[in-house]
Amino acid sequence: MSGVPSMVSASEQLLELLRTLEATVTEQWPRRELDGPTIVVQEIGNRQTDNPLVDELSYQVDVWAGEADTVRQLVGQADDLLTETGFRRTLLTSLTADGFGRRQTARYSRKVDKRTLRLVD
Repeated sequence: MSGVPSMVSASEQLLELLRTLEATVTEQWPRRELDGPTIVVQEIGNRQTDNPLVDELSYQVDVWAGEADTVRQLVGQADDLLTETGFRRTLLTSLTADGFGRRQTARYSRKVDKRTLRLVD
């Protein structure tokens, strides 16, 4: 199909959107002690559907900070931004502690029309 991309991704748009928050935003998990609140965005699914004009995209957003309240606040802000774009939250984990501080994970997905790059059902 002429003019229709074979594969689409929203990674760059989501990274740019989340960089409006007061945190370091990256695609790489931390490898050392954090300098402050950190948001990691990763594309975890990019699947063709039975319709050649529609793909399904899935993203994971991990938020780290030293304080649980900061994590909760950033997760809420990130959720607002991603759901405003049309992505739907499919998972929200409990707040946990790990080697980098407190962390919470959310996952989002949605189908995308490859002709218009709009999120669809």
